[in-house]
Amino acid sequence: MTRYPLTVSRIIAVASDKGGVGKTTTAVELAYVLRAVLVDLDHAWGSATAAWTDVGTLAPEYARRALIEGDGPGPRILRREGLPDLIPAHPDYGQASVDAAETAERLEEWAAHFGRDLVVDTHPGWSELSLGAAAAANLVLVPVPLEERSLRAFGGFAREASGYPIAAVPARVPQWGGYHLAGVAPLHDRLRAAAQAAGAALSPPISEWRDWPRRQSLRPLLATSEPGRWVAAAQSELRQLAEWVRQRLEAKETARG
Repeated sequence: MTRYPLTVSRIIAVASDKGGVGKTTTAVELAYVLRAVLVDLDHAWGSATAAWTDVGTLAPEYARRALIEGDGPGPRILRREGLPDLIPAHPDYGQASVDAAETAERLEEWAAHFGRDLVVDTHPGWSELSLGAAAAANLVLVPVPLEERSLRAFGGFAREASGYPIAAVPARVPQWGGYHLAGVAPLHDRLRAAAQAAGAALSPPISEWRDWPRRQSLRPLLATSEPGRWVAAAQSELRQLAEWVRQRLEAKETARG
């Protein structure tokens, strides 16, 4: 399976104002295939760090000191076979007093220090940590389920956050027999219109594969070497998203250069 080579350090934030939309899944899969460091800023139990189960206390504490206090030996990257490299979250992130500007500066320092792309998974909602990640990011991916409430919420958020490099990710798109439900098309059109009105981009979609919630493995789908039918289909979508992200970042660099 193709994993992209290491390049100049860039930051990709994955953010949403609500949970359960595929934010962490998107971050984990992208970090794996892009060979980026997954930076977990989500202190909740459903976060990427919780999936590792054996991160210990030292690495989270190093990350907390570096991010919140700006001191200590610096963040430590954890490595596991079949998982993206991880800078784990700390429970204290939920009460962090650091502001968005400090968060952005420290994430940029981490990317420069490690010489690696960062994929930053954030806690649902727009805390100072989440806003800092968005401010530091070259691209902010916002998963948006194709449903009424999520579409309205994205439209409002995108207008308020027009200064960030936002891209809406159509998420949990219904599937039946391998085909998108016909009723989804108008919702997708509305998401496209909301993104265009706010100057945001629109990425390829991620479907709501019915077997996904029943997976017991915590490894990325893209790490599966002999996938079954639905996993292979999901892998194809995730690769399309990763390639879209890569091309968009390269286009931004070319435009600046």
